[in-house]
Amino acid sequence: MKDKPKVVYHGSQYLFDVLIPRQAKGQCEAESQIGIYAATTMEETIPFALPFRYYPDEPGGQALP
Repeated sequence: MKDKPKVVYHGSQYLFDVLIPRQAKGQCEAESQIGIYAATTMEETIPFALPFRYYPDEPGGQALP
């Protein structure tokens, strides 16, 4: 078994001290799990941090036109 990484990256525009697992809102049960997406490299999470994503429940979240 691999050692756990000391740092993981989360694709967010916000800095969090603690990440809280939340229920996903997918189109089926498999896409609606509870969890946190994190990766061991920053490059894997960059697409999730880009500002064109819609975050209606976060400060500054905006719908696309």
